[in-house]
Amino acid sequence: MTISGNTASPLGKLATGNEKVVIKVDDSGAPAGTYTTTRTFTIEADSVLVSLFASTVDAELDVTVSTYGNKGEEVDIITFPQLTAASSNLILRKAAATMSNIKVTATYTGAATFEVRARGIGTGEASVRILAANEAKASQTDVGTSATLLVPAALNDRAGLVVKNNSSTAGDVLYVGFALAEATAATGYPLGPQEALGIDVAAGQEVYAIGSTTIDVRIMEASS
Repeated sequence: MTISGNTASPLGKLATGNEKVVIKVDDSGAPAGTYTTTRTFTIEADSVLVSLFASTVDAELDVTVSTYGNKGEEVDIITFPQLTAASSNLILRKAAATMSNIKVTATYTGAATFEVRARGIGTGEASVRILAANEAKASQTDVGTSATLLVPAALNDRAGLVVKNNSSTAGDVLYVGFALAEATAATGYPLGPQEALGIDVAAGQEVYAIGSTTIDVRIMEASS
């Protein structure tokens, strides 16, 4: 087990343009109970981008970022989506926050390999990185009559995606949902032949689908 990052070793100051690994965990074993590691640091920038990369999650992983209020109380400002065994192998999500002192806490059970990074940025850079797409990825998959994970791996910094039912046969319907239980004909969002759905969704959100028959599905992801 290799763990880097704890409250006894503050990260120091993070200036604009600098990026640091806040917490790095490579735990291929199965820790008893729940394991928590934290790291604190101060920033000398307009804001900070915090990134979570998780390549192995066998049980649960929670990462939160907090700061301190006027009375010294701890206030959570960023909460990443909880990662579980059912999540994608690679999750990356960046969130911007403005503060002077922050604390990153990672809590996990089971084997886990992940990394949390922080980068100091200026106001102009933050607006560009968060709002402007700078990478795209197209893919194809066949979706049958059993509900399946439509996007098995998240694009880095994914900000949105388009799902298209590429079938040309009348009656071929694709049903889309954000959970396995939602990918049904009764609940899912229906897409008829050659219909497409644009979704503004972050990298941590899974998308599921089921078809009335086996359907050729095309996916376009855009990152920020």
